[in-house]
Parts: sequence; C-alpha cells; structure tokens
Amino acid sequence: GDAFSTGQYDLTSHWLCGMQFDPNQLYQQFHSEYYKPIGTRVDTGGDGARTRINNPELDAAIDVLKNVDPADPANRAAFDTALDLYMAQSPAVPLIQTVYPLLFSTAYWTGWPSPENPYTIPAPWWSHFLFAMGSIQPA
Repeated sequence: GDAFSTGQYDLTSHWLCGMQFDPNQLYQQFHSEYYKPIGTRVDTGGDGARTRINNPELDAAIDVLKNVDPADPANRAAFDTALDLYMAQSPAVPLIQTVYPLLFSTAYWTGWPSPENPYTIPAPWWSHFLFAMGSIQPA
C-alpha cells in the first residue's frame, strides 16, 4: 500500500474503478491536478492518480468532458478524443472486467435500479446500495 501510494513501484496490479454512468468518472482520476512526484503520497483522485500521469493534452480533453452530457451523441467526438489520448499513454491497462449479474424481484418491492432508471449502483456490497434501500417501495 505504501509503495503504491508513494509511486515506489515499477508495475502494479490494482482496481481501476470509476466509470458507472459517465466515462469522465474514469478519466477524471488521471487528470494531472492529482499529480505528485514519486516519493510523495497521493491520497486524492483515486487509483488512477497513483499512476502519476502528467499529460496536458489529456487534461484538456478531461476538462471538456466535465461539461458535456455523456448521453448526447453530439459529444461522442469528445469522448473518442479522450480515449485516444488515454490509450496512447496507457497509464493503466485493465486486464479483466468482472461482470456481476444482479437480479431483483418486484414481487414484494418495487423501485429497484434498472437500465431504464439507473439511479445508483445496485450492488448490495457497495455503499451506494444505501440509495436503493431508500428508494424501494412495498409492491
């Protein structure tokens, strides 16, 4: 943990979380606003910040993404630009994506998160599940 937080590593394997509904939730953690030199502890910005990327072009793309609607097809070019810049430097390379099927019955409770209404992460082991518990109603 110390080596990861202070950049004292050559290669690391760790979670790369961050994109639930908006790709910028992933990219934001690679913004150089979180950059610290090796040997300095990084304690904000998520695991992406611990890669210590410092790329002004990627920063500019991320700054654009902060202000666009990810659901609007007109913004696709902005997301493609960020992906191209990210992949060119590859500060982190995901090796696996875990898929967790989450099933909910509406026999007794309604209002679960769904593709039509993805108001929170529906995984019961995440703290976000609190929002589901506060939103479901008796059937």
